[in-house]
Amino acid sequence: MVTKKTGLAAFTRQKATENSGDTMTEAARPSVEIPTPRRKRGGGETVALTVKVRRSDWQRLRQLADAEGTTIQAMAEVGFSAVLGEHGLPPIDPYSR
Repeated sequence: MVTKKTGLAAFTRQKATENSGDTMTEAARPSVEIPTPRRKRGGGETVALTVKVRRSDWQRLRQLADAEGTTIQAMAEVGFSAVLGEHGLPPIDPYSR
């Protein structure tokens, strides 16, 4: 009788392909799995930033951006630059697309 493995570790184990006909038992598996390379956060020239706001605030930001003919991204850049300026730091470079 084969018992089903459960838990988070079951998701990290490689499964044998259905077409190969080979079934790998626990005893045949290597004791150490080779880790996959991790992505580095913020490793590129441009880094994505997530900011959470209430829906009502987002709606107001969206309406203002539309009325001004700009984007929330551009308004955020201006705001971040203003905060940096208050602390005597140079402004951020505008996001280049």
